[in-house]
Amino acid sequence: MATRDRLHILVPSAASSEAFSPLVLGRSGASPPSPADRGAHGRRLKDDLDALGAAARARREQTDVRVEGAVEGVYIQFESVPGFDLELTALEPRQGKVHPELRSVTERLVDGQPVQFATVFVPDGWIGRFSRKFEQYVSETTPKGHPRHRALVERIANLRAATLRALWTDDLNQFPEPDDVVWWELWLRRRDGAEERLAAFVEQNAFRLGSRRLVFEDRVVVLAQASPNQLGGSLDLLDDLAELRRPADPMQFLADMAASDQAAFVRDLAGRVSPPDAAAPTTGSDTAPRWPDLPCMAMWEQHLSRAECIESTAGSNRSRSSRTPDPTTRTFTALSPPRRPARWRSRIRSAAEHSRWR
Repeated sequence: MATRDRLHILVPSAASSEAFSPLVLGRSGASPPSPADRGAHGRRLKDDLDALGAAARARREQTDVRVEGAVEGVYIQFESVPGFDLELTALEPRQGKVHPELRSVTERLVDGQPVQFATVFVPDGWIGRFSRKFEQYVSETTPKGHPRHRALVERIANLRAATLRALWTDDLNQFPEPDDVVWWELWLRRRDGAEERLAAFVEQNAFRLGSRRLVFEDRVVVLAQASPNQLGGSLDLLDDLAELRRPADPMQFLADMAASDQAAFVRDLAGRVSPPDAAAPTTGSDTAPRWPDLPCMAMWEQHLSRAECIESTAGSNRSRSSRTPDPTTRTFTALSPPRRPARWRSRIRSAAEHSRWR
């Protein structure tokens, strides 16, 4: 017998064998109850799916926006029967070069019961295949006496066209209003041409795209500034969207903005800050300066006026000779605060090195 050199590991009994049981993803242990009318359930899902595919094709034909290289299809949100999971493996059959892809899975309580929602991008060529599965569920039976594709179809309560909310993985209460122009984290599938296709869509829809990105093994994350109404059209034209999130706001993001945009941020901050009254308690010395006399307020007022000056003269400077420098290219010089002591500069550099979007 081998010498025990791992005294902290205790094996209280002899080994025993068990039959192998494969892990099945996407389903709970029990099956949901069969619908009262098998035919009506299958036909309803088939009709809804066909209608979604036809509507997506009609929207693509009506728009003037064109994105070369994108796979045509439709984002569909599948809703599970309350208390049961969807058959996720069947919603993402990895067959062929172009196939349906699962983009996001979330779970919410509906009337006190957990309901699973899966957003799947279904290429046009696969809509007919899913429709045939629904037809086979209605009309065909397995040797065991069950409807074909029962595990897939009977776990689907409803299906609908996915909106941007279906790809939103943050708190739904933080989802912006339809016309609010905000910054987004766009999580794209990492494949050839994804960023170029997004840039082409952005150019034709006149909203902003950030210059930085994060690259993961299967995702590329970029920043975009748009309203939900502007970004919503991407679901009909881009097959690269995987997730949408609310971005963090690192300081470097503000430093990279144009002088006029920085001035807008300062004005917004000034409008949200309320100074304390004269009777408010203070910390430290009783002779500490009150709010209007603080150096930081004077500093930001000075920067705001300088930014407005840059904003007003930028247009005239652009019309001069190409040798004349554009003031908006000197954002950091015009708006950077006064130089701090060396110890503070080193701390700021250290924080910037750990910035997420560096």
